[in-house]
Amino acid sequence: MKTKELIMRKKGFLFLQVLLFFNIWNCCAQGTINFNTALNASSVIRYTRGTPFGGPTGNPVDGTLHPTARAALYAGPAGSTEAQLVLVGNAVPFSSGTLAGFVIGGSVSVSFLPQGYKNAVVQIRAWDAVTFVASSYEQALSSRCVYPGKSPLYNISSPLGGPGSIDGSVPPATPANINGQVGFTIAGLGSYADCPEPSSTLLGGIVVILAFRQSRSQRSRDK
Repeated sequence: MKTKELIMRKKGFLFLQVLLFFNIWNCCAQGTINFNTALNASSVIRYTRGTPFGGPTGNPVDGTLHPTARAALYAGPAGSTEAQLVLVGNAVPFSSGTLAGFVIGGSVSVSFLPQGYKNAVVQIRAWDAVTFVASSYEQALSSRCVYPGKSPLYNISSPLGGPGSIDGSVPPATPANINGQVGFTIAGLGSYADCPEPSSTLLGGIVVILAFRQSRSQRSRDK
């Protein structure tokens, strides 16, 4: 009898958990943010001192010229400090041409903040790991040759967007914009400034190959 009661209690507890899950999902879909730095024409991300391959100081980061450059959105609930922010969404490449220096990542879901949430704290972090494509700011910093940079903290006072609730009681809403964005720079500082220029590295490799071939040719003639 006790065993049967225990089984019934477990089933009832499981049912309540499932019911609670669907209620939470129904009322609180994941919030979304529009990750788009081009909303403000002055929020250009540029290279600065210590970037020999970036061209003259102040050049916008061009995704075609620098395919290893990336940017990502970090977020947290209201009142979060920079150290408490976490990566949301994926790192995205920079635009190029007339949109060089901008990142257009589209809608990013924030799994731990519901649709309609206000005063989320976000920060844009950018980097160029030069020798490889880093998937996060932290991974990029693990490399000796990296050019990192980050924006100030932004407070999103408007409600986060989202897909709406399953039962339709909460309608879909467009992703919240990051207002008040400003430009910032990514720079090689300290040991980071020792990064080789990609074109110079490639040229050096070609010289080594040619020298090796010439040496082999000379040995063959000597035989």
